[in-house]
Amino acid sequence: MKLWVDDIRVPPEGWLWAKTAREAIDILASLEIDEVSLDHDLGEPIEVVGSGYEVACFLEERAVNGLAVPSVIRIHSANPVGRQQMTAAIESIQRLTSCIQRLNR
Repeated sequence: MKLWVDDIRVPPEGWLWAKTAREAIDILASLEIDEVSLDHDLGEPIEVVGSGYEVACFLEERAVNGLAVPSVIRIHSANPVGRQQMTAAIESIQRLTSCIQRLNR
């Protein structure tokens, strides 16, 4: 399954659509998602809807705890600062999953 996280842009055909960080986190916690694509700005007020960075942090926490994360994590955000923050989280996830895979060999 694929998850599209964006409050405005319509997902590609066949993707689940989450418009808030909470929706995305709930889906990621309950379904097996193979691919996720993140927007950073998910609307206003940010205190209610959250951001794509919160979703990336949730995935990073899962990786730290040895839980499954999507094998493909993409960013489609136009926000340069948000993109940079999410990229850092994704790089951390990749390092963590790589280390866990090496330890499990």
